[in-house]
Amino acid sequence: MKIRVFEGFAGYGGASYGLKRLKENNPNIEYEVVGYSEFDKFASALFDANHKTKDGDTIKNWGDITQINPDELPDFDMFMGGFPCQPFSSAGMQMGVEDPY
Repeated sequence: MKIRVFEGFAGYGGASYGLKRLKENNPNIEYEVVGYSEFDKFASALFDANHKTKDGDTIKNWGDITQINPDELPDFDMFMGGFPCQPFSSAGMQMGVEDPY
């Protein structure tokens, strides 16, 4: 059975990296990322460079998750969401869990 995954708040694709690592240690696990959602153009570029379909094509980015019509999404079995990293990185205010955003 192949697990069909949608990765929300994807960033550079941390969840997809996790799936790749899982498969390295458990080769019988089959998965396919059927789409992702990321509105930052730089993060999307990294995702596209690092994660491809089995045919080498880019995975569809659905953009801002608040603007997605759920009826238009492909079928998927698992939703994986990334944790907001800006509060913890130099890209943000480095306020961690105290970040107001």
